[in-house]
Amino acid sequence: MNIAQAQDFAMDMLEEICGIPTVTFHEQRVADAIVNRLAEFDLSIARDAHGNVLATRAGEDANAPGIAFVAHMDHPGFEIVERRGDEYVAGIHGGITRQSMEADVPVLAVTSDGHRVSGRVLGKLGEPEARQVSMSFDEAITDEFPLPVILDLIDFALDGDVIHARALDDLAGCAATAAALAYISSREVAGNVYGLFTRAEEGGLFGARLAASDVLLPKDTAIVSVETSHILPGAESGDGVIIRTGDRATTFDEEPERYLRNAAMKLRESDEQFKVQRHLMSGGGCEASAFAPFGYKVTGTSFPLGNWHNGLMQEVVEPEYIHKNDFTSGVALLCVAAESAGLDAKSASATRMMEYPTDAAARLAE
Repeated sequence: MNIAQAQDFAMDMLEEICGIPTVTFHEQRVADAIVNRLAEFDLSIARDAHGNVLATRAGEDANAPGIAFVAHMDHPGFEIVERRGDEYVAGIHGGITRQSMEADVPVLAVTSDGHRVSGRVLGKLGEPEARQVSMSFDEAITDEFPLPVILDLIDFALDGDVIHARALDDLAGCAATAAALAYISSREVAGNVYGLFTRAEEGGLFGARLAASDVLLPKDTAIVSVETSHILPGAESGDGVIIRTGDRATTFDEEPERYLRNAAMKLRESDEQFKVQRHLMSGGGCEASAFAPFGYKVTGTSFPLGNWHNGLMQEVVEPEYIHKNDFTSGVALLCVAAESAGLDAKSASATRMMEYPTDAAARLAE
């Protein structure tokens, strides 16, 4: 598989998993789809005690430090917890727009067999801190609770160069990570390359925190959070994938970022059209901040995301969107960065800074 094929794989997989409803604590079907697609490649695949999926391309040197791409499988949404007559009580998971809690917003309950039941929000229940709404549905729901409920928005659509979907955060990161693993699976690499697909990020980085606490990945692994983050001034849609220097909670590490910067330089040398940005994406937290307190060195990438969390910042209820070129450039960046696993990621700029400036020193000594 070459990079172009990896990009096609990523687009195909993104469409597939965007068609699978996912809410915090209800990621099983997305996890199954990822496992099924990656089973085609020379990878070791396992699930930890918390349902996180870990795929590994083993490196040639067992002592070499590896690279882990981390993405989460959930998206903000609702969860039915109780039935009261003809109405249902649903809790809220993650940061959702307040407009999605108002009366008549269309939703879909997802039964245990995957059937979608149309319904609508009736309004908020109790105090704001309760984070609950009342709902009604077109059919009686007889499954055991809790059950996930998603906003009734499009699963996936490609409109020109713009990808629209209900849940690009962070299914885009999952698809890009899977594509990088598929790409590297047929190549020799010094260190291990990992893809960690986590659960319950939107509720509080739970899956990543548990993975870090359990030392699921060796402590010398370079952690790369592969995320979407809402568009900020200077970090615009269509200008390429973002090398993320930090999030709302944490400033990331320079050492693992070198793998991404070096990959970007290599891609620019071979493709003048390749675009990449570098920014502090402070609009939200990401899974790098879950690993950093446990002693891991962390960095990240981000796809500039419109209508983050279905319009939380815009106060609307709409599909999220990313630019196709940002997505495919991000896939290429991960693929090339994966090839460097276990190698010394020297920084060209740091090397220049360390060169003794003989002429300038002589003049300054005058």
